[in-house]
Amino acid sequence: MPWSSIPKDESSTIDGELFAAPNWMIEILSPDQSQTKVVKKILRSVRYGSEMGWLIDPAEKCVFSYLPNTLPAYYEILETPLPVPEFASDFKLTMGELIGWLYA
Repeated sequence: MPWSSIPKDESSTIDGELFAAPNWMIEILSPDQSQTKVVKKILRSVRYGSEMGWLIDPAEKCVFSYLPNTLPAYYEILETPLPVPEFASDFKLTMGELIGWLYA
């Protein structure tokens, strides 16, 4: 969601509730979270406007990528570049870099 579409008051403080899906949904699975609930949240977000969703599973050292009208993709090889939404096309990140951030 572009910053310009977030409702703000006269002082530029966020005002009200957001009812739009984020452009990019990124979820990091915690040990006590239900993977099913997190996947349902990502799928709902992608269905209602997100360009892409990621489910990062630190315990398994993998990322699932979700796109509208496409089967999920799975990434675990450290040298693999991760897909990003079109608006973030200049952002480059490999699985190895992501895992390094999670365990830093």
